[in-house]
Amino acid sequence: MKHYLISCTIILICFTMSCKNDSNKSEAKIKSLATESVTKLAKQKLELKDTEPVSQEKFHDWFPEQLAGMKLESIQEDQLRKQDISGAEAVYKSDGAKKLTVSVMDAAGKKGVNLLSMYSTVKYQKFIDTENTSIQLIEDKKRLGTETYNKVLNETKINVLYKNRFSVIMNGTDMNTKETHKAFNSLKLDKLFSAD
Repeated sequence: MKHYLISCTIILICFTMSCKNDSNKSEAKIKSLATESVTKLAKQKLELKDTEPVSQEKFHDWFPEQLAGMKLESIQEDQLRKQDISGAEAVYKSDGAKKLTVSVMDAAGKKGVNLLSMYSTVKYQKFIDTENTSIQLIEDKKRLGTETYNKVLNETKINVLYKNRFSVIMNGTDMNTKETHKAFNSLKLDKLFSAD
């Protein structure tokens, strides 16, 4: 519990500092939003810390053989597996330049809950839309995160927390935002909940 309180305190400090120069919001409103965000994070961590994460084997079985017309080329353990966080990464390729990399990590378990911190202040980031790059907020009933689109390279990255449990990062190479979201929406993420 001490670890979770320390994490929440650090997030609260970072959030407060990032909002310090925002003259459009009152100090009271900022503190209220920060407190709400940290409280929600602490509650989510408590709910998930004793939940059994999805096994590596079930992650491997979950990835589809085809995605957005591309064939599954490889599946490997996610890099965070070294930190005892359950997850896997799949690579899909087409005959041309298109490529999808899908990384799914489970925020369940004593170590997995630390993934939640990545998304706790995402709503308060600055979002941009320039000539070369677009960074937008993704927020709906199931997802919270960001969409980053490199207009020059035609590459899209979706990084979201799905249903307050699974961190999903999808990188689409030679794919615009519409194509990448369509591929994301075809993932059967809800099946992972029945796998634990």
